[in-house]
Amino acid sequence: MLDKIRNYYSKERWEHIKGMLSLLNILGEKNYSFTERFFNKLTYAILLHDSGKLFEDQFSKKYYFPIYHAYLSRSIAIHAFGIEDKDMLNAILFHPTGREKMSILEIFLYLIDFSELNRTFTEAKICRNLIYNNKLYEALIYAAQVKLYYIEKKKQPLNLNTIKMVKYYEKMA
Repeated sequence: MLDKIRNYYSKERWEHIKGMLSLLNILGEKNYSFTERFFNKLTYAILLHDSGKLFEDQFSKKYYFPIYHAYLSRSIAIHAFGIEDKDMLNAILFHPTGREKMSILEIFLYLIDFSELNRTFTEAKICRNLIYNNKLYEALIYAAQVKLYYIEKKKQPLNLNTIKMVKYYEKMA
């Protein structure tokens, strides 16, 4: 199955996946007591979350929809890999934007995607530090604010899910 998943990724994108899996392993060993079931679900969500990137250019250029890969990745998870677990599918779908009332699986995928070990920019390091110190909601807000700033700076449309997520989780931090 891993070989089949690997076919959906470029060499560079596969390095991103490996960086995410490495961070997941560190979190599982040192900071969090993941159940085996949760760890496996998160592993599969990581492996599949960007599988639609291979096809995104065909759609995002035509429709200017830069997060279309999340929809494609969810569809690939369902149709090519038989994933039926709603929590995994939601984690894949909302990994670029987040949303209100995310499950813990969705939160971890969002944060691990943003701060995986190959990401060396300062904001990723700050986010990782928050995660290492069990400050998930603070990390979530921080990562979302960084994304919103970047999107605004690029003059791209803001995603309402991200805005709502920040407001929702600011009450919990």
